[in-house]
Amino acid sequence: MRLWIFALVAASTACASYRSTSRDAFVQDATCPANRVTITEAPPEPPPADIANDPGRVAIWNDKAAQKAATKFIARGCGQEIHYTCQTITASAGESQTSFPACARDDFVFRVKAP
Repeated sequence: MRLWIFALVAASTACASYRSTSRDAFVQDATCPANRVTITEAPPEPPPADIANDPGRVAIWNDKAAQKAATKFIARGCGQEIHYTCQTITASAGESQTSFPACARDDFVFRVKAP
């Protein structure tokens, strides 16, 4: 049974992208119909002043910033805006393995209540 559920999750997420996953998250988080949601890639962060004045350091910064930006999306709709960071999750069950995108709100804070 567990393997069947794992296969179902793998099949349902096989075609998902960071963009569609962030859209799905926004639909749930903002209670906003998908047809009213727009997703844009977040712009790369500009380098700080001490790096901006050094062309060699700027090149390294820009490469890293572009890699980070490829996983960051801004969702807008229904009068709301939420920023998401996405990553690929890999799950295994025995010899089977699958990967799927997952996106979390940038403002998400995990809190544990004391008993």
